[in-house]
Amino acid sequence: MIYLDNSATTRPYDEVIERVAECSKQAYFNPSAGYGEGIACHRQLEEERSRLAALLGCRPGELFFTASGTEADNIAVFGGAKHKNGRYITTEGEHPAVFQCFCELKNRGYDVQFVRLKADSSVDLDHLESLLTPDTCLVSVMHVQNETGAVNPLAEISALCRKISPSCLVHSDGVQAFCKVPVRLSELGVDLYTVSSHKVHGPKGVGGLFVREGAHLSPVVFGGGQEKGIRSGTENLPGIAGFALAAARSQEYMKEGRLKGIKEEMKEILCRKGGDVRFAAEEGKTSDGILSLSFGGLKAEVLQQMLSQRGVAVGKGSACSSHRKHSRVLGAMKLPERYAEGTLRISLGYLNTPEECRAAAEILADCAEELRNFLK
Repeated sequence: MIYLDNSATTRPYDEVIERVAECSKQAYFNPSAGYGEGIACHRQLEEERSRLAALLGCRPGELFFTASGTEADNIAVFGGAKHKNGRYITTEGEHPAVFQCFCELKNRGYDVQFVRLKADSSVDLDHLESLLTPDTCLVSVMHVQNETGAVNPLAEISALCRKISPSCLVHSDGVQAFCKVPVRLSELGVDLYTVSSHKVHGPKGVGGLFVREGAHLSPVVFGGGQEKGIRSGTENLPGIAGFALAAARSQEYMKEGRLKGIKEEMKEILCRKGGDVRFAAEEGKTSDGILSLSFGGLKAEVLQQMLSQRGVAVGKGSACSSHRKHSRVLGAMKLPERYAEGTLRISLGYLNTPEECRAAAEILADCAEELRNFLK
């Protein structure tokens, strides 16, 4: 199978699987335990935290481990929503892990506002500025749009929020950005930032939340007080060790620009052979890992099944909203229905080869032609 749905999840690197297995056998003790083996596990936990923090460009004490990116997003939003006497802002294009949190805040009576997207799916900065008020408490804007790959200018967004509401918290879901675009949290100006292991060829069940020193969150997960009380629960040391190793390897591949040439070659093939095809978000800055394309007049779910029968796996928007006719994000972009219904998401991972991606593009173009001929 040619797997091109890496925004949904990735296959762990072989060395990551080995690292997790080794750690599970040797370092299975509770890092909170007071005897020697537990103390050694706690020391290793802090070493892994330091490795990941260096890759993110933050201090080790600012990085907290969670069980997933979704949990990290929930902690950021609900932990930052301390009172109803202020405004809470996110975008129409957020991942459900953030969007549904803000919908829940709205249901609870909070003043919640949603920023429009531009046609390329990036955030409309003028609309954001019009919604900001001096009493804005929390703003959440994702770094890389998970369906289209559009990159939002976080440093500019953070500065804009600070200008109008100096005390508000700025959060970003960086799940699709970390190890796909350069991330230096010390330069982005955000207070909170979410990452996830299984999106970077690490194990599932591990996420991370950056909390800038001086930013205060109210805990939403209570228990033994691990992670300085931000997220109680025994830390998943084998998973965290795998996450740190996977992120380091993925960062190396990102710096090499491994995905850019593959993406451009696939676009060239699809432009030449795909017929009535449009590429989303390509007018602005996009991640090399995501190629969102729309086939006019065709159904994405039919193309997806045709590809699957030929051994190619691609996405149809966010895996978390795959049951919808088409995604909320495409609606926010105001993509015409003719193209919205035919939108597929090809997402590349660092284990994909140029040869298989070329083959997948040829197969997709052939499927589109076959389906058009059938519908004539």
